Amino acid sequence: MKESSQSATVVALLADPDAPTEVAQRMARILPARLADKSDQGRQFDVEVISDQ
Repeated sequence: MKESSQSATVVALLADPDAPTEVAQRMARILPARLADKSDQGRQFDVEVISDQ
């Protein structure tokens, strides 16, 4: 994970093509809220999916 200049933590999910990418995209929709719930208040997360399609 890396910190962006806007105080959001960027998380990248690296996935194989096809089904793994679809799973990663679904996770990317729910993961920011779950991470925020488990971390310091006010911390934001951006989740990006990277796939070699």
